[in-house]
Amino acid sequence: MKKLRFIPIAIAASLLLFTACKKENYETEDTAEPREFKVNMTDNPGDYEALTVEISSVEAYNEQSGWVTLNSQSQIVSVLELTNGKETTIATMQQAELGAYSKLKIKFGNEHKLTLKSNVEIGGIASTTTAVFQLGFEGPKDIEIEINEEISSTTGADVLIDFDVAQSIKEDGENYVIKPTLKWIEDRATGVDGKVKGSASAALVLTNGQDSFSAYTNAEGEFLIRGMKEGTYDLIVYPIQENGEEMMEEKVIEGVVVVEGKIKSAGTIRF
Repeated sequence: MKKLRFIPIAIAASLLLFTACKKENYETEDTAEPREFKVNMTDNPGDYEALTVEISSVEAYNEQSGWVTLNSQSQIVSVLELTNGKETTIATMQQAELGAYSKLKIKFGNEHKLTLKSNVEIGGIASTTTAVFQLGFEGPKDIEIEINEEISSTTGADVLIDFDVAQSIKEDGENYVIKPTLKWIEDRATGVDGKVKGSASAALVLTNGQDSFSAYTNAEGEFLIRGMKEGTYDLIVYPIQENGEEMMEEKVIEGVVVVEGKIKSAGTIRF
C-alpha cells in the first residue's frame, strides 16, 4: 500500500471534496424528471485498493412534512469504482412529495470491507499481496447531509453526494474503522481537471486562500475537482511515491481561472 502518511498533515486536513475522473464520462446535468427525487453517489478516492459499504436506507427531510423515505432496500456500494466521472444511484422516488428539502439522511449497515495492496520483496523478488479487513464503524450510522433542493410539479431533484474515502477510513491499531465523510456537491458542472505524470499518484489542493477543494488522482493519473465558486485559484500538487522511490517536492500551478458552469483544464502536470 502507498502510505497516506507521506502526505503532509495540512493536506490530509483539507481533503474535503470531489473525485478523480475522465472528461468524457463527466456527469454534469440534472437528469431528474418532474417530481422525481434522485440521489447519486460519487467518490473522492483514497489510497486503497477497494472499499465496499452497506447502505440500509436513504431519507430526505421535507420542511413541511418531515422525513420521507426514498429507499429502504439494503445495498452494497463499491465506492472506489465510482471514479472517472462514474456515479451510482442509491435512491430514487418517482412521485416525491412537493416542497423544499433541506437534509438527506443516509443510514449505514454492518457490512463494510476495505482491501489493501502492499508491495513486498522477499529474497530479492518483488511481489504484490492484498489483505481484506472487515471494518468497524465509528460514530452514529445515520449520517445527515445538508442540501437545498425543491420538488415541484414541473421540477425534480438530482442530488450528488460525495463519499470522501481518504477522510472516512481510520487506522485503529492493527485494524481499520470507517466513519463516513459525506458532502453534497452543489454544482457538479464547475471544476478543474487534468493529469499528473511522473508520480505513482498525487494529492491535489485547489485554493484561493480562503476555501480549499481537494482530490486524489486515479490509476491513470487523472483528476477532477468540482463544486467551487468561480474565481482565481492556485493548484498545489503533492506527489505520492511508491515504497523505495525518491521523494519529490510539490508543484504549484498559480492563477487557475475557474468559470461557473465549465470544467477548466489544468493540462498535464509533470514531475
